[in-house]
Amino acid sequence: MLEKLSSWPKQLRASLRKVDTNPGDQTSREKHDMVKAAAFVLLIYLFAWKFDIAEKLALLTAEYESMQLDELPIAILMAALAGIWFSRRRMQEIKLEAGLRAEAELSLAKLLKENRALAAHAREAQELERRRMAQDIHDDMGQYLTAIRLDARSLSKLEYPVVANRAERIGLHAEHVQKAIKNLLHRLRPVALDEYGLTDAIRHLVKEWRKQHPEISCRCSLDGNCVDLPDIINVTAYRIVQEALTNISRHADATTVLVHIGFSPEDHDMLQVKVHDNGKGFNPSGHNHNGFGLVAMRERVTAAGGLFLMQTEPDSGVRILAAFPLSNTTEQAGA
Repeated sequence: MLEKLSSWPKQLRASLRKVDTNPGDQTSREKHDMVKAAAFVLLIYLFAWKFDIAEKLALLTAEYESMQLDELPIAILMAALAGIWFSRRRMQEIKLEAGLRAEAELSLAKLLKENRALAAHAREAQELERRRMAQDIHDDMGQYLTAIRLDARSLSKLEYPVVANRAERIGLHAEHVQKAIKNLLHRLRPVALDEYGLTDAIRHLVKEWRKQHPEISCRCSLDGNCVDLPDIINVTAYRIVQEALTNISRHADATTVLVHIGFSPEDHDMLQVKVHDNGKGFNPSGHNHNGFGLVAMRERVTAAGGLFLMQTEPDSGVRILAAFPLSNTTEQAGA
């Protein structure tokens, strides 16, 4: 599956070339068919002239004059002309319908592209706002909570038991609030992602996940060269791993998980994010449980200019792959 991913753009271009129609070639084919039809009519005329077909038909139908069968050739001719007229009208309608369908498909593709661009812009704005909020909360509330804990610790050393007891409780409450804020900041914007980069942030995420799920063996394979990546790639890769681990803990019943981040062996400009588990899997065609999470992952990866693949079947676990062509991402970021 991974080896086929890098060849997708080439296969897509080849498929597009196969279905591409040249208007000049189509006109040439129409002229060729008209020449064939004219040659066929001429051949029939020569055959009828050579063997006197009309005279023989007249002799054959003369005895049926009362039934007006001698008028049959004219009726056949008119039926043929009517068929030609009907076929031409139908061809015009088919061409019109094909043109309208092509316009609708182009409009749909344009709307889909604009919608994805809008979703990417909204997600980027959301991440920027999350970063700003996280920074403000960390700077403003962090220092005041630390000051409260220090003051409470000083008061707890006084010789007044009631005051000391209350001060100790205040310190514990402040510590609890600090931990809650730390978790909130982590959900808003992973601090490690900004301070240490993608691989260290993923390593910290997996470490915390292992603590919460010690019964699951989670192996990490991280390429240390994944540095100086675009922010949208860092955030998207982190969120994909985060969402995948959440799904595994909730639904997979897995005992082994593999998280891999690195460059494709075939294309060093292609960053790959893989999360595999040996859980119970599911049937993709009849699956709707947690469908929104998978759709959200796919849309997030697509908005970042990447490709998303998910492979699963009952009792065979789930294999998730997100691949990001860094050259395209750099161009999008520059635009």
